[in-house]
Amino acid sequence: MRWVYTAVLLVFIVSRSVTASAQGVGLADIDGSVKKLKERLTLDSLQEQQVRTIMTETQAQLKKDRDESGGDRRKMFGILRERIAEMDGKIEAVLTDAQKPKYADYKKERDEEARERMRERFGR
Repeated sequence: MRWVYTAVLLVFIVSRSVTASAQGVGLADIDGSVKKLKERLTLDSLQEQQVRTIMTETQAQLKKDRDESGGDRRKMFGILRERIAEMDGKIEAVLTDAQKPKYADYKKERDEEARERMRERFGR
């Protein structure tokens, strides 16, 4: 049941991000995420650039996926899970061994914050 909440939450977050991107504010969201990661993980300038590129490419791919899904939420949910996992894997690949546990903590907090927003929005 927990994965259902996480999945719904991730769909909500990504759809907000993709919608914001379509409205021209998506890069601000990426900038904020990169800034958080830079501070928490002490990213160097190369890592910061790599993470920004990974997030930008993921966001663009999700927008394309959403456009191609034809409104099929179940299909988009599966795609979203795959894209988030791919993004996390790519980010982890540019991190040092010392940064990886910090990123794992960040992901847990990100998921919990997303679940909390869903609870607030849908009263669950």
